[in-house]
Amino acid sequence: MLHENEKLPELEKLPRHEFDLDFEELARQKLEEENIVSAMKVEFEMRNLACMYLRDLIKKECWDGMVIKGRSIKSFSGVVEVSNYPMRSRCSEEMAEHARVARMRKIEMADLSARKEIVEADLKVTGGSLIDDEDTLDVDDGERSSLTEGHSLVGSFGAKFGGASPLLYSQFELNTRERKQNQIVLLQDAVYRIKQHFNDNFTEVFKQKESEVVKVLTKNKRITKIMQDLGFEEQLWQPNWDDVEKPEGLLEVSASEVKARMTLQSDTETGQEDKKGQQKRLSARERALVDMMGGVLEVKMEDELKKDIPAPGFMSRPEVDWSEEEHKAAREHDAKVKEHEEERERYHKQLEMELRKLQAGIQDDIAAFDENLMELFKIKLKTERVVYQEELKILRLALSIIQQEQLTGWEAKLTAVLGLKKQRKQLTQSNVLETKQQVEACREAYDIMVAEDKVLDKAFRRDFADIPTFQQEQIFKLYRRRPKGLKNPILKGTEVYAIDGALASPYGERPPTPRLQEVYKEALGVAVAELDNIANVPEGVDLAVWDRLCQARAAKVESEQQVKRKALYLADLSTVLLQRQEEDERLRQEIEDTIRDINKVNDLKIKFAFNLEVQLLLKQGQVEVESGPVIPCFSDSVLVHKSAVEELNKAIRTLGSGKITSMVESKDFKKGIIQLDWEHKKMHMLIEDYHEKIRNTQMLRVNRDIQQFLNEEESGGKKQVKEIQTLEHTLAIQNRYQQQVIDSKKRVLKELKKVVRQKEKVNEEFEAKLKEMNFDYNIRKNVSQENDGSVSDAKQREKRYKGIVQRNRLVALVKMQAQQLSILGTEVERLRMRTFPTLRSLNQ
Repeated sequence: MLHENEKLPELEKLPRHEFDLDFEELARQKLEEENIVSAMKVEFEMRNLACMYLRDLIKKECWDGMVIKGRSIKSFSGVVEVSNYPMRSRCSEEMAEHARVARMRKIEMADLSARKEIVEADLKVTGGSLIDDEDTLDVDDGERSSLTEGHSLVGSFGAKFGGASPLLYSQFELNTRERKQNQIVLLQDAVYRIKQHFNDNFTEVFKQKESEVVKVLTKNKRITKIMQDLGFEEQLWQPNWDDVEKPEGLLEVSASEVKARMTLQSDTETGQEDKKGQQKRLSARERALVDMMGGVLEVKMEDELKKDIPAPGFMSRPEVDWSEEEHKAAREHDAKVKEHEEERERYHKQLEMELRKLQAGIQDDIAAFDENLMELFKIKLKTERVVYQEELKILRLALSIIQQEQLTGWEAKLTAVLGLKKQRKQLTQSNVLETKQQVEACREAYDIMVAEDKVLDKAFRRDFADIPTFQQEQIFKLYRRRPKGLKNPILKGTEVYAIDGALASPYGERPPTPRLQEVYKEALGVAVAELDNIANVPEGVDLAVWDRLCQARAAKVESEQQVKRKALYLADLSTVLLQRQEEDERLRQEIEDTIRDINKVNDLKIKFAFNLEVQLLLKQGQVEVESGPVIPCFSDSVLVHKSAVEELNKAIRTLGSGKITSMVESKDFKKGIIQLDWEHKKMHMLIEDYHEKIRNTQMLRVNRDIQQFLNEEESGGKKQVKEIQTLEHTLAIQNRYQQQVIDSKKRVLKELKKVVRQKEKVNEEFEAKLKEMNFDYNIRKNVSQENDGSVSDAKQREKRYKGIVQRNRLVALVKMQAQQLSILGTEVERLRMRTFPTLRSLNQ
């Protein structure tokens, strides 16, 4: 029904509520929707409230808490971007700490200068008796003035970038923990001042960019007006600000950033209607200005030049109908029009010159600002380097403080351990002395018991001396006889404890107890009673003797048991004494080790206090340590003064020049020796040649030819003169023939050069024809491309084919002529070389 209702005409359509049948359900659904909408509103309001609270917290922490907000400056070309240092306000605790350190440092400096003055006054009075103190003060003053010696010993270029301070310690004075902590505070203040100094420069450049942007916008406004007057249509470059340059814009929401549809309240709607009424009234005023005064309050020259001079009314008629006055007026009108056009042309040229001047001014301003920004970028890089240098010093000092605290804690811990071990050592010493006394007393008692036991044996022999001799041996064997099969628990317990004073195994036999000892004593008494039985009396022995034997044996057994018990007790005491002595020795060794560790820690503390880690700035080339994979290791390096290196280099150069001189002298000497050796060998060889010639002369046989030759030499050498004349005549004939050959070759060469020139002319003609043909070919090709539909494809292909064939022929002809020229040149060179005379040596 709804679909059918939608298809009906507007007059026949029913309203939407006419199709509602269950009004209660409709009301219920509306109520549910309103409840859902209200709940969502509450949820979104709470969510927005949470976001606003988080926004306020972030803004308070990261924006409002900053004294200098973080921002950047971009160049107009967009290549360079420089950011400043965001800085928080310094808290009162930090300022108070810095003030305390500054006061303390000023007091130290005043005290140092006062002590120096006192020492100098004493030196003047005593005549230099306080040399040690003077040296000490000079050293301290030299260390303190290391800031003025250069940036190398200071460890940074902070003084050049606003971080200089006379309160800073020298790196060679940081021996105590308090000085290191004070130096950290002073360095942190220096870093803050360095950043603040750069931020001041950054603010100046930022203000310069603001002024440049205003200038560019003003000039662009004027350029837009000029381009409108000249009728140009170009898009001007407009400078704009990025979010990194104006970060405060991120905290404000513009209307373009709101994507949702805006709903206005009644008050807002009323305000909008008032604004529309004001705009209508303003537009009415503008219309009145346009109608009454042409839209301007003052007349400008450019507006007048835009207007054309109206022509007189008679100029619409033919010229033959004009009168003399009208002709004169027409001429005046033409002059005015011409003058107006000239004024307009001059004005246009003036505008064009102004346009070029404005554009050039904008480019110059942009280039100048970019150069300033580039200088600021370089300053930022140097500032970053200086900040990193100062922070590196801070980290080094903090690390040294931590290491010093660790050493102090280690020393305290070792001292406490040493005290405990000394107490234990005193206790063990007293225990060892007490145990020694007990062992000595027990050993004396044991010796007495052993002596008494030996006395019993002697007394037994003496008491039984009245019986026969053959019975004495039998009685003595019975006296030495002991019960068998009994195990002494004292011995078993001793064996268990005999290893190291403790149970060897928890599952072994337990030590003896008093009950076991009583049981063993009863068993021993029963066994001895069995031995004392009358049945064991040997034959021929009287019962009185037997009773005496039993009594003596019982006394002996009892004495032996007492000796054994005393020996076991002495062994136990000796074991305890040995253990306590070992414990005392172990404690003594531990105390010595602890004292050694404490001394080592003290040495480390002294070394740590005086062997300071200094940050140095060295130029490139002054570090002669091989670099590692990441950072060079300077643990085995030595810092050498420049003068020492220069002296060493000077000595090396001196020694090197001396070595070279000696090597040259040695070389010359060896060369002389070799030359003398060579001369000596040459003389020997000449001597051998002369001897050989003498030998040949002596062995030579004189024949007729030799005799004739000798006779001719004696007659004056007429034959040689004749031969010389013959040779001269032959040489003259050869010279004439050679000259004829040279003339003929020259004529041939001249003809060849003439042929070459003719070929060159022919080649030039061919090249000219080739250029003309290429020109004609290109023209025809263009014509054929323009009139592609008028000529068939077959004719075009034929033309192209002929052109390619003709070009190939010309190229082949040029190559052939070039080959001929090269052949002719080679032939000319060959003929020229043949004309040179060749003279053989007369000796040959």
